[in-house]
Amino acid sequence: MARAKQGRHALAFFCVFGPLGAALATGQASKAAPVTDPSALNVCERVPGADVAKAFGKTLRSERSVVFKDSKLSRCVYILSASAKPDTPTDGFVLWLYAPGEYADLNRVTEKLEPVPGLGDEAVRFLDSGDGRHKVRVLRRGRFSLEATAKDAPSAVSLAKLALERFDR
Repeated sequence: MARAKQGRHALAFFCVFGPLGAALATGQASKAAPVTDPSALNVCERVPGADVAKAFGKTLRSERSVVFKDSKLSRCVYILSASAKPDTPTDGFVLWLYAPGEYADLNRVTEKLEPVPGLGDEAVRFLDSGDGRHKVRVLRRGRFSLEATAKDAPSAVSLAKLALERFDR
């Protein structure tokens, strides 16, 4: 009975999201599964705010999923603080998910890129002069690219590593 139900869910996900949706519904997504439409995935579900807060030793104040269907990208915004007290200052972290082809296009229009060895198949970091945030952009060839943003470079790298762990499952 449970197997038949799982099969129906997989078929429904396949019809809506294609092969990756079916694989996600059955828990059989492999490391090689490409993210053909990042807007079809909820980044906050793949990288939960509780995990982000734990990784940084902070308290999760909020998380918000944002999907851009027309652009085929999605993101999750995490707001963390040192404690749950309302007057405690907060830190914002953002995780973007893109199709793999976006990596090179974004890098062409970004200045002062520094390579980040050992992260993904290719990775760069930079300080965004527009918003003053540190960003790490990572490529998993043929699968996806992601961008992690934080107030400092080590935090952006840490968020990118956590995201890779979750998306590589």
